[in-house]
Amino acid sequence: DGVIRIYTGVDAPGTKAVVDASTGMSEATFIMKEGTAAPSSDFSGGTAYKGSVAATSGLVTFAGSAPTYNHNDNNAYFVAFYPSVTLSNDVATWTIDGKTDIMVTNTIWDAGKYSAPNTGSTGTKLNFNHQLSQVEVVCKAEAGATHSVVKAAWGQIRKIEFLSAPTTLTYSLAGAP
Repeated sequence: DGVIRIYTGVDAPGTKAVVDASTGMSEATFIMKEGTAAPSSDFSGGTAYKGSVAATSGLVTFAGSAPTYNHNDNNAYFVAFYPSVTLSNDVATWTIDGKTDIMVTNTIWDAGKYSAPNTGSTGTKLNFNHQLSQVEVVCKAEAGATHSVVKAAWGQIRKIEFLSAPTTLTYSLAGAP
């Protein structure tokens, strides 16, 4: 009784991201804090729950114990990130590998309280935002340029490399979202 039902969404990316609202997510981490007022973006020490997000509906199914409303009628507040990683000192760290779509929620979601829960299915949802972008390189030539001219200018490129690109991404619960 009093299990919190969370519905999520994925903000439409301006990127060619791996995860969108229709694919679902196999494992995400949801951090909960309770109180009479929303935390001022500090979720340090919050309780972590692992959950999977259903494709299309966005309903979260929790692995193991699900978050429940406290009967003292405090509100439950959430932030979340995907994919799940182990928190170290309330910081999530991912290795940027060019294949993994890293997402975090950009707002604090109020799940309501035991006497007045926010079901999320018709109201507000907890929205994930993509943290990484993909780069698309487009070869453009002057109008009327011949194939041989374009090939001479662009055909010898073997690699495009970004220097000093970050190799990790961190998300601190102390400053979430």
